[in-house]
Amino acid sequence: MGYKNFLSHINFNEAIILIKILLLCGGCSPERSISLNSARSVFENIEDEFDTKIIFFSKELKKYIINSNFLYSNTVSDFDFKLCNECTELSDKEFLKELHNYDLVFPVMHGVFAENGQIQEILEREKIAFVGSGSKQCAHMYNKENAEKSIIQKHKFKSVAKLFLKPGEKNITKKISDFFFQEKLTEAIIKPIEGGSSFGVRHAKNLDDALKISELMIAKENKDILIEKRCLGKEFTVIILQNLDGKPVSLIPIEIEIKNFDNIIFDTRRKYLATNETHYHCPPRFNNDQIEKIRKLASELFKISQACDFLRIDGWLLANDEIYFSDFNPISGMEQNSFIFQQSSKIGFTHQEAVRYIINSAAKRAGLEITNISDQTNSEKKKVNVIFGGITSERQVSLLSGSNVWQKLLKSKEYFPRPFLLFMENNSYQVILLPYSMVLYHTVEEILYQFKNNNYDYVNLANKIRIELGLEKIEIERPILMTFDEFLEKSKSEDTFVFIALHGGFGENGEIQHRLKDNNLSFNGSDASASKLCMNKYETSKIVNSLNLSGVRSAKNKMLNASILKKSDSENLKKVWEDLTTELNSIIVVKPNCDGCSTGVIILENSQEFIVYIKILKSGVSVIPENSFSNQKEKVAINPKVEELLFEEFIKTDKIEVSHNNINFFKKTGWVELTVGVLESKNGYHALKPSITVAQSNKILSVEEKFQGGIGINITPPPQNLISLNLLEKIQRSVEIVSAKIGIKDYCRIDLFANSITNEIIIIEFNTLPALTPSTVLFQQSSKEVPPITVLKLLRNIIMQNIKACPRYVK
Repeated sequence: MGYKNFLSHINFNEAIILIKILLLCGGCSPERSISLNSARSVFENIEDEFDTKIIFFSKELKKYIINSNFLYSNTVSDFDFKLCNECTELSDKEFLKELHNYDLVFPVMHGVFAENGQIQEILEREKIAFVGSGSKQCAHMYNKENAEKSIIQKHKFKSVAKLFLKPGEKNITKKISDFFFQEKLTEAIIKPIEGGSSFGVRHAKNLDDALKISELMIAKENKDILIEKRCLGKEFTVIILQNLDGKPVSLIPIEIEIKNFDNIIFDTRRKYLATNETHYHCPPRFNNDQIEKIRKLASELFKISQACDFLRIDGWLLANDEIYFSDFNPISGMEQNSFIFQQSSKIGFTHQEAVRYIINSAAKRAGLEITNISDQTNSEKKKVNVIFGGITSERQVSLLSGSNVWQKLLKSKEYFPRPFLLFMENNSYQVILLPYSMVLYHTVEEILYQFKNNNYDYVNLANKIRIELGLEKIEIERPILMTFDEFLEKSKSEDTFVFIALHGGFGENGEIQHRLKDNNLSFNGSDASASKLCMNKYETSKIVNSLNLSGVRSAKNKMLNASILKKSDSENLKKVWEDLTTELNSIIVVKPNCDGCSTGVIILENSQEFIVYIKILKSGVSVIPENSFSNQKEKVAINPKVEELLFEEFIKTDKIEVSHNNINFFKKTGWVELTVGVLESKNGYHALKPSITVAQSNKILSVEEKFQGGIGINITPPPQNLISLNLLEKIQRSVEIVSAKIGIKDYCRIDLFANSITNEIIIIEFNTLPALTPSTVLFQQSSKEVPPITVLKLLRNIIMQNIKACPRYVK
């Protein structure tokens, strides 16, 4: 079958093979770690269909051939320092030669070097076929001044008033003042002219603020900047795909609603961390005419820009129905729940199909022919019900874990996963079997909003878009509501394995495990008794100490009743603080005794901070505002109904800096924080190689550093100059012994401190259902095994251990 004929009859249930694709990731921009997330997602969705290799660009733009295992790092800082020793570096000549070994190159990089046309210029010079827009087109779209003047203004599109400034320019202060006066501004948004749509964006609250920020960005950061009027409309972003006839087709836009106006900017935290500060609406809460107008104008901009394959454009819908466009993104982020996958899923695409469609577009321009093979049907696979969400402060992390497990198992030849959201209504647990597109929302609340508002009027629009893309119409899948008991009955009647991806509360305290066991259902993780024990940090610490392992103990701690503390006045609280510091340490870590590893964890340095913490609990808020304490720069989720508080000695760790190709270790106390995964095997327990966890801005790890891809640094395995082989082995053997004593099943993650001087180990807590988010440390550690355990193989092992007649562990 000819390529054109094949493309016009694409069956997206079939796999594409043969083409050799080279992924390019990394780069020199601040978005290089986001590139890692995008590359991981693209790789996972093409590795089975294409012969795929990866080249990583360091911050200095050195080029390395990397193994796909590196993609499961949380940030490029996890491995920057080891590239020289573990990967093959390519000279410029070798890199150019390597390019010619592939049919198609897919740059999955963001920011400077990637989106400004530099890498595309190299590929064009070498006559290499690649995915995405050409070098000149990228340069015009990425540079906000060029985009404004040569695309938006030239072609009579509307945008907010802007002032462009460059280093060395004269009368900058006067120009800014005049701009504020002429446009009658009281505030403004300031951006780098070359930079991502979220990175480096600042909000100036007044003229003086604008002058200070501009001075910082121009004089000290040496950046070209733009100052623009703050837009008061409804923010949106829209993906445009190029159909197989070369015509642009806009997908269904996403409306971006900022919930917390303390910071009005849609910054990187709001874009990439799942919080209720931002709410995505797809379809947007616009009328049909407004949506069609946005789609029409965005497609026109795609054509005018001479873009190729795919593009994302950001904009605003104003109260008077005018539409302003602000940013062009030539290589839109492609992480697992990114805009491109959210919007494409609304028209019936899976992740694999969306990536494949983009590759098809590039392949057609290159004259490449693609063949296909049949795939296995879901009816031949065992059903796996993945349950996630819940009502704890870790429900958003649970959503990330559950959606990731579901995504990974979709590639399995043995299992057919289905996504179920757990939530509570009228004091009883409810469950929703979710359609594909609803799993990709960032928060549990977004999913529930979509479900309760029953917004399925977009089916006609979705099919209109599919026709424009050359595809057949589809029926829109709808969610199915059931009680938790009905979920249990459904799972039982269909002989289904239940994969628990819940964190904290009902998911980890033994309750769901007890219910599943009573219904003779197989499930992952520890049983009810071990789960209940590990949720209680105080009781777990007593188990650790009872083993009397040489040089191994739990942190010194004391548990107090939260209700009594909330009823105490300041004078009594000061006396409590004195007793705590006498018994534990002058600096203390407070955390809920029975909750997740990030919930409510704060360092207290004095009695005043202790009193503030109790007052916050008493107030009933669910989030501790940033900077409420001296060592807390980000918001911290907290359960105001917590019954027991655990106070622990604060362990002062040595400073570790990861910069470029070096790890700098400033040894003083010898203490280092680590986390280690443990797998149950047919021969007992096997500890993976630990990871050093680096808290960059605070003295304890923030939720961002733990769960936001591209933020936290995990060094796996620890370098020998930080942790000796003897201490490494002691850590692994110790956690295996403790896991056996507690009765861990399948897998767990243990957080601890180790002292490189004294070889002491302090075990902090156990996570019986650790996060399984896309770049979780458990996947990083598994990939370092010999032979490596892939993500899919790890999940397969966990499931197989709990199904009768299957081996307990498959290496």
